[in-house]
Amino acid sequence: MPVSFVEFTADFDQRRLFAHNREIRLTPKSFDLLKLLIENRPKALKKDELLARLWPDTFVTDNNLATLVADLRSALEDNPHAPRFIRTVYAYGYAFACEAVEHQPVVAAIGELPSAWSLIHEHREIALRSGENVIGRAGPGIIVFDSPTISRHHARITIAGDQTLRARSEPVDPGRGARPPGGP
Repeated sequence: MPVSFVEFTADFDQRRLFAHNREIRLTPKSFDLLKLLIENRPKALKKDELLARLWPDTFVTDNNLATLVADLRSALEDNPHAPRFIRTVYAYGYAFACEAVEHQPVVAAIGELPSAWSLIHEHREIALRSGENVIGRAGPGIIVFDSPTISRHHARITIAGDQTLRARSEPVDPGRGARPPGGP
C-alpha cells in the first residue's frame, strides 16, 4: 500500500519512491530502512534492532547503519541538524519524524475500476483494472516490471469483461515483441 509524506510517495509493494513526478532511486537497504522507520512511526527504533532487522545473521557495526541513514537522508534531502523525516535519538537509534498517510492507489478515470482479472509475475499477484492496463518499466499508472528486457511501455492489457483470468508472464524476446504460444 502506498504511503505519502510531504512531497514523497513510497510504494512498499513495488519498492519504489517518488517525488515531484519522478522516481528517487534507493539502494535495497536504504529502502528497507525507510520502510522500517515508516511502519514503526512515531516510535524510535534502537540501533541494535535496526541492525538485526536490516542485516540478519550478519555482523555489522554502527557505522554501517550511520552510513545507511546518511544515504537515505541524502536521497530525501533531509538535513540531520534540522530533520524533516529521520530523527536521530541520541545514544538510542532513529525514528521517522514526519506525518505519513497510507492510501489506496487512486483510480485514474471512470472505467478503470478494479476487475476480477489479475496478472501473476514470479511471486507477485497484480490486480488489473477494468479498461486499459499498461505494463512497462516506469511512469505513472504503469504496472512496473523492473527488468532490462521490458520496455518503458511494453504491453497493454485491456479488460472488457469481469471474468477471472490468471496469467503467468513469460520472458519476451525484446526484439520481436509478444507472440502467442506456438506462434512464429
